[in-house]
Amino acid sequence: MEAIPVFTYQIETNPKPQEIGTIVINTNIVGPVDMDLILTRSRFSCSLPTTEFIEDEASPRKKELYDFLIESGVNELVAITLMLKFIQTAVNITSSAEYCPYYALSVWLTLNVVTSSQESLLDDSQFEEAIRASLDDYETNIGFRPASKEGVESLSRRIYKSKPKTSLVADCKSKRRTSSIASHCTICLEEFKSGIMVATFPCGHEFDNKCIVEWCKVSHVCPLCRFKLPCEDGDFSQTTTVF
Repeated sequence: MEAIPVFTYQIETNPKPQEIGTIVINTNIVGPVDMDLILTRSRFSCSLPTTEFIEDEASPRKKELYDFLIESGVNELVAITLMLKFIQTAVNITSSAEYCPYYALSVWLTLNVVTSSQESLLDDSQFEEAIRASLDDYETNIGFRPASKEGVESLSRRIYKSKPKTSLVADCKSKRRTSSIASHCTICLEEFKSGIMVATFPCGHEFDNKCIVEWCKVSHVCPLCRFKLPCEDGDFSQTTTVF
Protein backbone atom coordinates (compact mmCIF):
# COMPACT_ATOMS: atom_id res chain seq x y z
CA MET A 1 0.00 0.00 0.00
CA GLU A 2 1.23 3.50 -0.85
CA ALA A 3 -0.16 6.46 1.05
CA ILE A 4 0.60 10.14 1.50
CA PRO A 5 0.63 11.25 5.18
CA VAL A 6 -0.92 14.45 6.51
CA PHE A 7 -0.50 15.54 10.16
CA THR A 8 -2.72 18.01 12.04
CA TYR A 9 -3.25 18.81 15.70
CA GLN A 10 -5.50 20.72 18.09
CA ILE A 11 -4.90 22.01 21.62
CA GLU A 12 -7.89 22.04 23.96
CA THR A 13 -7.34 24.91 26.40
CA ASN A 14 -10.39 24.13 28.53
CA PRO A 15 -10.54 20.33 28.75
CA LYS A 16 -12.64 18.21 31.07
CA PRO A 17 -10.86 17.36 34.35
CA GLN A 18 -10.23 13.77 33.24
CA GLU A 19 -8.70 14.97 29.96
CA ILE A 20 -6.09 17.32 31.47
CA GLY A 21 -2.57 16.36 30.42
CA THR A 22 -3.74 13.73 27.93
CA ILE A 23 -3.14 13.22 24.23
CA VAL A 24 -5.59 11.66 21.80
CA ILE A 25 -3.95 9.84 18.90
CA ASN A 26 -6.10 9.55 15.77
CA THR A 27 -5.10 7.71 12.61
CA ASN A 28 -7.29 7.48 9.52
CA ILE A 29 -6.57 5.65 6.28
CA VAL A 30 -8.55 7.19 3.45
CA GLY A 31 -9.04 5.81 -0.06
CA PRO A 32 -11.61 5.69 -2.86
CA VAL A 33 -14.61 3.44 -2.33
CA ASP A 34 -13.79 1.21 -5.30
CA MET A 35 -10.16 0.55 -4.40
CA ASP A 36 -9.10 -3.10 -4.58
CA LEU A 37 -7.22 -3.02 -1.27
CA ILE A 38 -9.35 -4.15 1.67
CA LEU A 39 -7.98 -2.98 5.00
CA THR A 40 -8.45 -4.93 8.23
CA ARG A 41 -9.02 -1.61 9.98
CA SER A 42 -9.24 1.90 8.59
CA ARG A 43 -9.26 3.95 11.78
CA PHE A 44 -7.40 3.94 15.07
CA SER A 45 -7.88 6.17 18.09
CA CYS A 46 -6.67 6.08 21.66
CA SER A 47 -6.20 8.41 24.61
CA LEU A 48 -3.33 8.30 27.08
CA PRO A 49 -1.27 10.62 29.28
CA THR A 50 0.96 12.84 27.16
CA THR A 51 4.00 11.96 29.27
CA GLU A 52 3.39 8.26 28.62
CA PHE A 53 3.24 8.79 24.86
CA ILE A 54 6.44 10.82 24.84
CA GLU A 55 8.52 9.10 27.53
CA ASP A 56 7.26 5.56 28.15
CA GLU A 57 9.40 3.23 26.09
CA ALA A 58 7.05 0.27 26.60
CA SER A 59 3.68 2.00 26.28
CA PRO A 60 1.12 -0.59 25.13
CA ARG A 61 -0.84 2.14 23.36
CA LYS A 62 2.16 3.03 21.19
CA LYS A 63 2.55 -0.65 20.35
CA GLU A 64 -1.15 -0.79 19.35
CA LEU A 65 -0.65 2.17 17.02
CA TYR A 66 2.39 0.53 15.42
CA ASP A 67 0.49 -2.77 15.00
CA PHE A 68 -2.43 -0.92 13.42
CA LEU A 69 -0.17 0.64 10.80
CA ILE A 70 1.49 -2.69 9.99
CA GLU A 71 -1.83 -4.57 9.84
CA SER A 72 -3.17 -1.88 7.52
CA GLY A 73 -0.40 -2.58 5.01
CA VAL A 74 2.03 0.21 5.86
CA ASN A 75 5.68 -0.62 5.17
CA GLU A 76 7.66 -1.33 8.37
CA LEU A 77 10.16 1.49 7.92
CA VAL A 78 7.39 3.91 6.97
CA ALA A 79 5.44 2.85 10.08
CA ILE A 80 8.50 3.51 12.25
CA THR A 81 8.99 6.93 10.65
CA LEU A 82 5.33 7.82 11.21
CA MET A 83 5.58 6.73 14.85
CA LEU A 84 8.62 8.94 15.30
CA LYS A 85 6.83 11.89 13.71
CA PHE A 86 3.89 11.35 16.06
CA ILE A 87 6.18 11.39 19.10
CA GLN A 88 8.27 14.31 17.88
CA THR A 89 5.09 16.26 17.10
CA ALA A 90 3.93 15.80 20.69
CA VAL A 91 7.37 16.84 21.98
CA ASN A 92 7.42 20.01 19.89
CA ILE A 93 3.85 21.03 20.72
CA THR A 94 4.05 20.36 24.46
CA SER A 95 7.31 22.31 24.71
CA SER A 96 5.94 25.30 22.80
CA ALA A 97 4.62 28.52 24.31
CA GLU A 98 1.06 27.75 23.19
CA TYR A 99 0.84 24.62 25.37
CA CYS A 100 0.29 24.26 29.12
CA PRO A 101 0.32 21.05 31.25
CA TYR A 102 -3.32 21.73 32.10
CA TYR A 103 -4.37 21.52 28.45
CA ALA A 104 -5.30 18.48 26.36
CA LEU A 105 -3.85 17.62 22.96
CA SER A 106 -5.23 15.80 19.92
CA VAL A 107 -3.07 14.75 16.97
CA TRP A 108 -4.38 13.36 13.68
CA LEU A 109 -2.54 11.37 11.04
CA THR A 110 -4.40 10.91 7.76
CA LEU A 111 -2.97 8.48 5.21
CA ASN A 112 -4.38 9.14 1.75
CA VAL A 113 -4.14 5.83 -0.11
CA VAL A 114 -2.88 5.85 -3.69
CA THR A 115 -4.75 3.23 -5.75
CA SER A 116 -3.18 0.86 -8.25
CA SER A 117 -4.26 3.01 -11.19
CA GLN A 118 -2.78 6.09 -9.54
CA GLU A 119 0.42 4.25 -8.65
CA SER A 120 0.90 3.30 -12.30
CA LEU A 121 1.19 6.99 -13.09
CA LEU A 122 4.06 7.40 -10.67
CA ASP A 123 7.39 5.65 -10.69
CA ASP A 124 9.19 5.06 -7.39
CA SER A 125 11.18 8.28 -7.49
CA GLN A 126 8.10 10.35 -8.33
CA PHE A 127 6.13 8.78 -5.50
CA GLU A 128 8.91 9.40 -3.00
CA GLU A 129 9.04 13.00 -4.20
CA ALA A 130 5.28 13.32 -3.67
CA ILE A 131 5.57 12.04 -0.10
CA ARG A 132 8.52 14.32 0.57
CA ALA A 133 6.61 17.34 -0.71
CA SER A 134 3.63 16.41 1.45
CA LEU A 135 5.81 16.26 4.55
CA ASP A 136 7.97 19.31 3.85
CA ASP A 137 5.43 21.89 4.98
CA TYR A 138 4.68 19.90 8.12
CA GLU A 139 8.32 19.44 8.99
CA THR A 140 9.11 23.10 8.41
CA ASN A 141 6.30 24.19 10.71
CA ILE A 142 7.31 22.03 13.68
CA GLY A 143 11.06 22.18 13.25
CA PHE A 144 12.06 18.86 11.70
CA ARG A 145 15.52 18.97 10.15
CA PRO A 146 17.61 15.93 9.19
CA ALA A 147 20.80 15.33 11.14
CA SER A 148 24.02 15.95 9.25
CA LYS A 149 25.90 12.99 7.81
CA GLU A 150 28.80 13.78 10.13
CA GLY A 151 26.46 13.83 13.13
CA VAL A 152 25.03 10.40 12.30
CA GLU A 153 28.46 8.93 11.65
CA SER A 154 29.72 10.30 14.98
CA LEU A 155 27.26 8.20 16.99
CA SER A 156 29.00 5.49 18.98
CA ARG A 157 27.98 1.97 18.02
CA ARG A 158 28.34 -1.46 19.56
CA ILE A 159 27.18 -5.02 19.07
CA TYR A 160 24.52 -5.81 21.65
CA LYS A 161 25.04 -8.86 23.84
CA SER A 162 22.20 -10.30 25.90
CA LYS A 163 23.01 -10.86 29.53
CA PRO A 164 22.81 -14.44 30.87
CA LYS A 165 19.85 -15.24 33.08
CA THR A 166 20.50 -14.78 36.78
CA SER A 167 18.64 -15.22 40.02
CA LEU A 168 15.80 -12.80 40.78
CA VAL A 169 17.78 -11.06 43.54
CA ALA A 170 20.87 -10.66 41.37
CA ASP A 171 18.73 -9.45 38.49
CA CYS A 172 17.11 -6.77 40.65
CA LYS A 173 20.51 -5.56 41.86
CA SER A 174 21.77 -5.46 38.29
CA LYS A 175 18.75 -3.43 37.16
CA ARG A 176 19.40 -0.87 39.89
CA ARG A 177 22.99 -0.49 38.77
CA THR A 178 22.16 -0.26 35.05
CA SER A 179 18.76 1.43 35.08
CA SER A 180 19.91 3.96 32.49
CA ILE A 181 20.84 1.26 29.95
CA ALA A 182 17.95 0.39 27.63
CA SER A 183 17.00 -3.20 26.88
CA HIS A 184 14.90 -2.36 23.83
CA CYS A 185 14.63 0.21 21.07
CA THR A 186 12.15 2.99 21.83
CA ILE A 187 11.61 3.60 18.12
CA CYS A 188 10.45 0.17 16.91
CA LEU A 189 9.57 -1.00 20.45
CA GLU A 190 11.46 -4.26 19.89
CA GLU A 191 13.80 -5.78 22.48
CA PHE A 192 17.49 -5.68 21.67
CA LYS A 193 18.74 -9.10 20.56
CA SER A 194 22.28 -10.41 20.71
CA GLY A 195 24.24 -9.55 17.58
CA ILE A 196 22.35 -6.43 16.48
CA MET A 197 24.06 -3.08 16.08
CA VAL A 198 23.07 -0.52 18.72
CA ALA A 199 23.73 3.21 18.24
CA THR A 200 24.12 5.58 21.18
CA PHE A 201 23.28 9.30 21.11
CA PRO A 202 25.70 11.61 22.98
CA CYS A 203 22.97 11.97 25.62
CA GLY A 204 23.30 8.24 26.38
CA HIS A 205 20.05 6.96 24.87
CA GLU A 206 20.44 3.81 22.78
CA PHE A 207 18.51 2.73 19.70
CA ASP A 208 18.58 0.03 17.06
CA ASN A 209 21.11 1.34 14.55
CA LYS A 210 18.78 0.94 11.55
CA CYS A 211 15.96 2.74 13.35
CA ILE A 212 18.00 5.73 14.45
CA VAL A 213 19.55 6.10 10.99
CA GLU A 214 16.03 6.32 9.53
CA TRP A 215 15.02 8.75 12.27
CA CYS A 216 18.01 11.01 11.57
CA LYS A 217 16.84 11.33 7.97
CA VAL A 218 13.88 13.38 9.25
CA SER A 219 15.08 14.84 12.56
CA HIS A 220 18.30 15.79 14.33
CA VAL A 221 16.70 15.54 17.79
CA CYS A 222 16.90 12.56 20.17
CA PRO A 223 13.41 10.95 20.28
CA LEU A 224 13.56 10.82 24.08
CA CYS A 225 15.27 13.91 25.51
CA ARG A 226 15.55 16.39 22.60
CA PHE A 227 19.36 16.34 22.55
CA LYS A 228 20.30 17.92 19.22
CA LEU A 229 22.81 16.67 16.69
CA PRO A 230 24.15 19.09 14.05
CA CYS A 231 21.57 19.76 11.31
CA GLU A 232 21.99 18.87 7.66
CA ASP A 233 21.57 22.55 6.81
CA GLY A 234 24.34 23.53 9.20
CA ASP A 235 22.18 25.65 11.49
CA PHE A 236 23.86 24.18 14.55
CA SER A 237 27.61 24.48 14.93
CA GLN A 238 27.70 21.97 17.77
CA THR A 239 25.48 19.48 19.55
CA THR A 240 23.26 20.96 22.22
CA THR A 241 20.69 19.82 24.74
CA VAL A 242 17.52 21.83 25.29
CA PHE A 243 15.53 21.42 28.50
